[in-house]
Amino acid sequence: MAHILGAASQFDKVYAIVGGLHGFSDFDLFRDFELICPAHCTQHKAKIRSLFPEKYIDGGVGKIIVL
Repeated sequence: MAHILGAASQFDKVYAIVGGLHGFSDFDLFRDFELICPAHCTQHKAKIRSLFPEKYIDGGVGKIIVL
């Protein structure tokens, strides 16, 4: 994921991450996000929620996020 975030940040600041994060656990990469919205297949939701409670939003089918 670090490679993807690095490529995306060449265009502008990466504001949020939304989607299935599977077993991803390099949580330091999330520190600069304004919004973190993991979906159903994310294994470490509770850990992400505890580390970033002010940025965390539960994700799922039909979820509408207003920015």
